[in-house]
Amino acid sequence: MDFFTNLSPSLIAVFFVPIVLVGVWLFICWGASIASGWRNLANLYATPRTPSGKNFRFVYGKIGYINYNGVLVIHVDREGIYLETFVLFSFRHPPLFLPWSRIREVGSQKTWIFQSFILEIFGNNAESICSIQLPESIFQEFKTYLHKT
Repeated sequence: MDFFTNLSPSLIAVFFVPIVLVGVWLFICWGASIASGWRNLANLYATPRTPSGKNFRFVYGKIGYINYNGVLVIHVDREGIYLETFVLFSFRHPPLFLPWSRIREVGSQKTWIFQSFILEIFGNNAESICSIQLPESIFQEFKTYLHKT
């Protein structure tokens, strides 16, 4: 016990502040996975699959209620969309593979700068799990696959 009483406050801060910051960051990632619906998607669509198809990095998108600004990585191929986050944001965000048969286009939204499209993701019983909003540039890449299902 004397060990801790003899430590200087600055030395204690050096050890405990990083631990607290990491804990807060993990809590934020965990909360984002719940609020966005990523956790619900992961229950059905988590995958160990290696992605194929056209690759998009630093994607700005909205999943559920959470904006994933520049941290999404998306791969598009004829079977579906592979979705993941950068490593720093990956706690409680496993990679997902969303098959085209479970995705529906439901609309678009225009801000003063960007046009984005809104997709609804469905589960096995045709219940809606969450919505995903992506930029028009990415939507144009997979529009042909989406409308074939």
